[in-house]
Amino acid sequence: FIEEHAIGILPLAVIFGANASGKSNFFAAIQAAKDLVVSARPRPEDTINIQSFRFARESSTLPTKFDFTILVGKRIFRYQFALTFSHVVEESLHEIEGSSEQQIFSRKVGKGGEAEWNLKGLKKALATDQFKFVEFKTQDTQRNHLFINAARGKDIQAIDEVANWFLNLALISPNTVFKAAETSLDASDGLRDYCNRALDS
Repeated sequence: FIEEHAIGILPLAVIFGANASGKSNFFAAIQAAKDLVVSARPRPEDTINIQSFRFARESSTLPTKFDFTILVGKRIFRYQFALTFSHVVEESLHEIEGSSEQQIFSRKVGKGGEAEWNLKGLKKALATDQFKFVEFKTQDTQRNHLFINAARGKDIQAIDEVANWFLNLALISPNTVFKAAETSLDASDGLRDYCNRALDS
């Protein structure tokens, strides 16, 4: 329970439902968003790995939009982005404070195809030299690359907190393979013996 926000948050969420009710698609969408936030920088010619809704023809030409409201420590952030197969159409990060949202940054592709940036929130929060780096980073961010991915790990607190939330997000499905556990069992005789005894009892 978070007293500052008078809300309760569970550390674990389980999705269940009837067959063909959309569980797998919902899971895949969250996994795709996580990959976009934390995966390696794409090459300029790479397409963005998303799938459009197959039962509506017009969806293949429309942006796919993601909207996350997340709790990091005692701070609540809203992170949104929309993209097509070729480029990020818009991206924004806000911090929710009570009933208002304070913008940290935003980008949106204008009519001419160039990204329009709003960095007022970052300018207010960062030292001059660090903000100059952020300005440079906006010019260096490719059209098929999320800014929060490009800027993570650069000691920008809000961006690092949100990016790390995605990085630490554990998604487990019936098809999940626990490679780390398999490696540990192979590497440790003691752990393997303990697991064998537990399974036999």
